[in-house]
Amino acid sequence: MNMVDEKRLVQRFVQYAACASESGHERQMCLLLEQQLQELGLDVFRDDVRKAVQTDGWNVYASLPGTGEPMLFSAHMDTVCPGSGVKPVLRDGTIYSSGDTILGADDKAGIAEILEALTCLHESGLPHRPIEVLFTVREETGLEGSANACYDRIRSKTGVSFDSGPIGRIVIENPIQQVLFLQVQGKASHSGSHYDDGIHALKCAADMIAQIPCGHVDADTAVNVANFLSPGQANSVPDLASFEIEIRCFSAQKLETFREKLRAIFERVTQSYGAQYTLRTELRSPGMQLGRAHPLVGQVCAVYEALGIEPKIARGYGGHDGVSFAAHGLAAANLGCGFAGCHSLDEHVRVEDLTRGARVALGLMTCCR
Repeated sequence: MNMVDEKRLVQRFVQYAACASESGHERQMCLLLEQQLQELGLDVFRDDVRKAVQTDGWNVYASLPGTGEPMLFSAHMDTVCPGSGVKPVLRDGTIYSSGDTILGADDKAGIAEILEALTCLHESGLPHRPIEVLFTVREETGLEGSANACYDRIRSKTGVSFDSGPIGRIVIENPIQQVLFLQVQGKASHSGSHYDDGIHALKCAADMIAQIPCGHVDADTAVNVANFLSPGQANSVPDLASFEIEIRCFSAQKLETFREKLRAIFERVTQSYGAQYTLRTELRSPGMQLGRAHPLVGQVCAVYEALGIEPKIARGYGGHDGVSFAAHGLAAANLGCGFAGCHSLDEHVRVEDLTRGARVALGLMTCCR
């Protein structure tokens, strides 16, 4: 895999990083990648994902015939803010932004590595498996692009997204993610002359929150409380309060048990205040579980080991497009592409890791034909 051209790879990554593509504004990145994929001889297709999500871009699909079992290679084109006007700076073998924006290595490092691997195939004529590529929009806003992709165009039964941190990481599990929206209904009254006539919704909600376990409550479950609101005036007993609870859990059974525990808290506290509550639940992610014994994991580990990279099978608490792939029947894993400090002004990627990531992509493209 020494055919990876490090200088070209760095130039490619810098070009991508400088091409602004904040979520919903990916058009220029789409056009750039379509052109480059076509120049490499891939058949390119764009979908009409704009009918389902708010974006000026689209998901970019590409395919290259080969021999053997096809595999899907994916990364997302969008970045978090501030991602416009990025000026990449190479310093001591590491690429940073100029300090007033993100770098966008999440996930343009993954895109650059996949394109470099395809370029190596194009130049070398090396035998390879059938390759499918999917670059998505609006991953950062909830996997919207991949959730609304055209899966009837995808032949692959296995897929890898290049959208994790350290090289060698293989994320094979992601949690079910639910958000609970709770609203407490009390009773307004004058805070001075008729305080005792009111039902204090804010205090009721605060007592609920105080009893909700947060953080990593067990080995499979992480919980957070946010967006506590109770608008009103200081001279009135608040009659309305609301907050959200996010639960990420690797076990559907544990998730339901925890939800029952929350319901018991809500019932007990509202009864003590004489208040009422309403609860709405939203599924943000169905989660993903790929067993360690799955052949895809073995393929990835074999490529890592051939390159002298130690495989590190992991769980991931965040989201990635592989979760959408799994929900549509693909066996999927999320691989490290080298970025660090993502979603921050300190985001960076080492040139050495870009190179290793491209060699991993090339290895997967040429193995198991």
